[in-house]
This record gives sequence, structure tokens and C-alpha cells, in this order.
Amino acid sequence: MARRISTARARLLATLIVASVTFVLIPAQAQAFQLGLEDTGFESPTASTAQIQRADDALQTTDASVIRVAVYWARIAPTRQTPGFNPSDPNDPNYNWSSLDYAVRTAANHHKQLLAVIWDAPTWAEGPGTPGPGVSPGSWNPDLTEYTAFLHALAVRYSGSFDGLPQIESWEVWDEPNLPYWFSAPDPVSAYRTLLNRAYGVLKAVRKDNQVVFGGLAPVKPNPESFTPLDFAAAVLCLQRVGAQFRADPSCHQRVNFDVFGFHSYTLGATPTKHAAISGDVFVADMGKVRNLVRAVDRRDGVNRPIWVTEFAWFTDPPNSQLGDPDPTAARYVAYAMYEMWRSGVSLVLWQGLTDTPPSAGDTGRGLYTSTGEPKLMLRAFAFPVIARVRHGHGLVWGRAPVSSRVRVAVQRALGSRWRTIATVKTASDGVFSLHFKAHHNGLYRARVIGGPTSLAYDSTPIPPKYTLNVNFG
Repeated sequence: MARRISTARARLLATLIVASVTFVLIPAQAQAFQLGLEDTGFESPTASTAQIQRADDALQTTDASVIRVAVYWARIAPTRQTPGFNPSDPNDPNYNWSSLDYAVRTAANHHKQLLAVIWDAPTWAEGPGTPGPGVSPGSWNPDLTEYTAFLHALAVRYSGSFDGLPQIESWEVWDEPNLPYWFSAPDPVSAYRTLLNRAYGVLKAVRKDNQVVFGGLAPVKPNPESFTPLDFAAAVLCLQRVGAQFRADPSCHQRVNFDVFGFHSYTLGATPTKHAAISGDVFVADMGKVRNLVRAVDRRDGVNRPIWVTEFAWFTDPPNSQLGDPDPTAARYVAYAMYEMWRSGVSLVLWQGLTDTPPSAGDTGRGLYTSTGEPKLMLRAFAFPVIARVRHGHGLVWGRAPVSSRVRVAVQRALGSRWRTIATVKTASDGVFSLHFKAHHNGLYRARVIGGPTSLAYDSTPIPPKYTLNVNFG
């Protein structure tokens, strides 16, 4: 936290800062910076009234524009292939669409865009061979013919022209395919490349405006059997990784079709300024490497693809003493992580899981609300991230207000127990703003939408790059 300074000195510093504001900059990003949410409160017909209300409140607080829903192939398809089953027909009575219909309708009722992640094959649709240890059911070498048939039924049902059901606009092909636990095959790189291309062909054939997302990659290699995300993606995309840069692999000439690159940005046991120890892994501080990867394949293909973080969260202690930070610290880290992702070209950040799960669950503590429904400070940090930096006589305040239009924001610095406005800036239409000014001392900064919400205070003292908890990868 910031060091205490005398009220008189604080007033003097604030006066000097106000007098020395040089210019206001609203960056021109190629893609708007949007937020999204994924939660049981949107998806499950058995969600409690409290879960549903919390999901509604989170949408309002964050001004999220995207809701992610999970498509579990094995739960929708029959447990075994029965005579007469036509897997490409969305009307086939052997399919059970009820839960997904509910999730899609619920999300659409909020007038938000839908992102669906498709994974989890039924046993009869897994390919031949025997998976090794540590492979989850539904993850082994999905049969392409069966997968194609299911995708066709799925795309037709949620095309926006079927039985009054809303359209799913974006489709994420599998979940964390660089981890054998979720995706495995004799040659997982080739298998995923083929799966992605097949999905692209089927989804585009039904609706040309369907967006196909390269399945969100896990950020780290947790065990020797896994792939680092950068190495897996580079291999799938026929690239070679050279440090933080990428170039064409002369031995690989296959075209890979997708519209959006998806990534899961978690930083476990470290501050958001700490780089991952394994060069192919990606903590928040390494997101620039993801940008380099996507830009390399874009240059080759002559396109400009968005980068989406389709899963993001931080963990708090309590309740998670193994992975969590105290809520005020976690909130500070979340705000900085949002800045780092935006700076790396990410145009969508989607928080997974709104409410802390029971302590027996391995991922408890990732919620924006406690298990009793109390909002954490992380909620405000995610909804209205603001960071500040002072170095070499130069100050920066960056933020993203929870709005979907241009608004005026007062950027303020703490002056004793009061707040002094440095300048008033206008945001871009996605709420993003930044202010550059001359400054020589660290302090507490915040932003306030005129007539609207106020961000948390942010200490401009740099966050040291360090490990905070004993979490091992590799």
C-alpha cells in the first residue's frame, strides 16, 4: 500500500500534478474491449433463485456483453447409439437439448452475445485405441464423422431459424486441448488441427457469420504429458516458436481455419507482473507472446483475428489458502491483469464462475461473490479496472468504465482523506480511457464516472514480479 505522507505535502503534490497534465489519450484499439461471464446462474435449470439473481446483478455491474455456455456433447447425445438414431438431425428424439435450450434462452433474454464451448464426447464417439493415464472420459480422440454430425445438428438448432431458439454467434472448439486430461489422441496436434478445420467447415456451412474460436488453451503445462500453450498452438498453426517470436514451419503446410484465438489467462501463485518460469507457458505478464503468435499467423493468412480470453479469474484467501490472495490484494492484481491483457491486444475477457464453491472443491475462491453471496472487491476491480503508474517523471492512469457508450470520467488522486480531480477525460465507446501526465511520486488513484460508479483506489507503487505461493508446474 502507499506510504503515508503529510496532508500539506499531499496537497502540494496534487496541485503540481493537476498543473502538469500534458495530454489525454484514448487508444485506438482494433477491437473494442469487452467483458463476459460464465456461471451456473445463466446455464442451469436447477440454479437457485439466489444464483440467478447474482448472475443478473453481475451482468449489470460489469456491463458484460458476452455470456459463455458449455455444450457437453455426452450429456446431449444418447448414452449409446440406438437403431434409427440420426446424429445430424436436431429433431432426433434421442437428443436431449433441454438444458442447453434453457441456457441459450436465458442468455439471449439478457440480450447478450452467446459463446458456446463444445467438448466432452460420448463414449461411443471416442476414437479407437486406448488412452493413457490421466485422460478424462470424453476426451479421447473424438471420431470425426460423429463429431461432424453432432456439430451440424447443433449449428442448425441454434442458427436463429429453428423453433424460435436464439442464435449462438460464436463457437469455441473444445476446451484446453493442450492438456491430455481434456483432449488426447495418438497425435494430439494433428487431431486438434483436423477437429478445428472440420468444425469451421460445418459451422460456416450452416451460417457464414458463425465465429469459430480456436479452443481456449490452458496457460501452463501442469505435468510432463501436457503441452505448453505456445508450443501446442504453434504446432497446430504450422509455426515454430523462437523465444517470444514465431515463424513459419517449413515442414508444415496445412491451412488452419478459425476466426478468433481463445486463451485461458490464469496466473497461479504469482503476481501479475511475474513471467512464467517455463518459456512456453503464459502468465498474464506473458500475454504479449500470445499476441506475437496470433499476429504471426495473421500475417501469413492475410487476416486480423481477435484474441479472446475465454476464461479468467483470480483466487482469494479465504477460502483458498493454497492458491488465493487476500481480497484487496487479489482486486489490485485483477485490475492490473485487465490492463496487461488489454495492452496485449485482448478484446474480450470472460470471468468464469461468479460464486465461491464449497471448500471441498479444488477451484474454490475464484468467485466474484463469497459463498454467502457477498460481493468481493474483485467484482469492482473486474467491472471497473483502473491502474496507475508513475516512473521517470511520467504518470499514467488507465481504466475501463463499465459502460457501452462514451462517458466522461474524473481521474482523481488521494489528497489526505479527500480526492482531488486531476483531469476529466472522455472514454471510448467501450469505456476504455487513459490519462498521461507529469508526476514524480506514487500515490492512490481512482476514476469516477460522472453521475455513475467509482473504481477502487489503486496504489501506483509497482507490483513486484514474484512468486507468492508454492505452486509447481512442469
